[in-house]
Amino acid sequence: MNEGSARCLNDFEVWFRPQALYRTCRPVWGLLMAKILIILGGVLIVIGLLWPWLQQLPFGRLPGDILIKREGFQFFFPLTTCILISILITLIFWLLKK
Repeated sequence: MNEGSARCLNDFEVWFRPQALYRTCRPVWGLLMAKILIILGGVLIVIGLLWPWLQQLPFGRLPGDILIKREGFQFFFPLTTCILISILITLIFWLLKK
């Protein structure tokens, strides 16, 4: 579809049907990017404000997280934490998609 025959989308279609962006006019991309950046900024501010309490969560110290300490060397790989965060993010996106 060429640019001349594309139609502009409303906010509902931009947020809940992102595949429709491939068949739309250019200004919607800028609108979507602006909304994403604003939401990302808000999430970072909330995380920053909650950081003192978030540090006390057991993430990074779960059973299955790999920690190797040797003289002059330390290796840490949070395997279990990565898997748990991946599952949580997957569930959030799955719930938002429904």
